[in-house]
Amino acid sequence: MDLTQEQTDMKETTPSDIYCISPFAAGVKRLFDIVVSLVGMVVLSPLYVWISLKIKKEDGGPVIFSQERIGLGGNRLRYTSSGL
Repeated sequence: MDLTQEQTDMKETTPSDIYCISPFAAGVKRLFDIVVSLVGMVVLSPLYVWISLKIKKEDGGPVIFSQERIGLGGNRLRYTSSGL
């Protein structure tokens, strides 16, 4: 069975060839990701503080819940959760 030139070319293409972007575009994308993340953290930080204060007021204990557990073979494990 003979393969046409188009089928041969398609066979040699890898996903990394299809999604390759220039170093400049990668840098712009990275900068965009960092800026959007920072803006999101700044915008949402009052909400996080408000939630933390509500948890502290209602429970009276620490905002971040932690507990020591015993695992398989008697290994001690520390479990931590935000309590949300």
